[in-house]
Amino acid sequence: MVKSGTDIALTVLGMLGNITAMGLFLSPMPTFYKICKTKSTGQYSALPYVATLLNCMLWTFYGAGAVAGLIFVVSINVAGLIMEGCYVTIHLLFGTHNSRKTISILLAAISILYGALVSVILLVVKSKDDRVQVVGSVCVFIGVVMYASPLSVMKEVIKSESVESMPFLLSFACFCNGLIWTAYGTIKKDMYIYIPNGLGTSLSVVQLIMWCIYYKKSVRKSERHAAALAADVEELSKQQGAVSSDSDLNRASKKGYNEMDAGLMALSRDL
Repeated sequence: MVKSGTDIALTVLGMLGNITAMGLFLSPMPTFYKICKTKSTGQYSALPYVATLLNCMLWTFYGAGAVAGLIFVVSINVAGLIMEGCYVTIHLLFGTHNSRKTISILLAAISILYGALVSVILLVVKSKDDRVQVVGSVCVFIGVVMYASPLSVMKEVIKSESVESMPFLLSFACFCNGLIWTAYGTIKKDMYIYIPNGLGTSLSVVQLIMWCIYYKKSVRKSERHAAALAADVEELSKQQGAVSSDSDLNRASKKGYNEMDAGLMALSRDL
């Protein structure tokens, strides 16, 4: 069977989307290597990974044959489920007692809600079109809520005039991933794919623009900080040098006094 141009485009975009999304799923690995090495989660929160886990669960169900039947959506979100499951497990292993308790409660709540949603959809909603509409709407809602995180990062960048909390490569990867899946959803005429990904692409564009605006300011701020630090170090060195000179002078004075005392004692003996 000869594939049409549309089918080929969807296949290419689906494969590219899987590659870029997998890169995003793998991006936290250095953080979790550090957690495993120190055996402590420190200040890192598990909430983003629990939320992403839920997102992957929903999109896996959406892409399943019982709903939309999208193999590329299923494949990348199954991979995401595995990766996010590993991240959450690491938090459960090395987190504090309170964090483990919170994660366990969230996972239990997610499992119950997800199980209820799947059961209702499969048992009550018989039409595939209706299933797509219900599950797709839930996926879009969760996706829009998850974009609150980039907004908080953008607020921090504006406040601090520093791009340290918004790495360029991560923002660019998010832009590429969102653009690819927006194109995929547009060609597929699937609004539940192109709406959240279109929103994500727009936010990524804003992030990239902000990075260009604040990067030079961030560099100048870092240079000023480095210069101030160097000046403090130099001043401290001078103070240490002055203290050292005073110590040498005191030792010399003490030596002089000792020699004078010895001379007087010798003179007394002679008299």
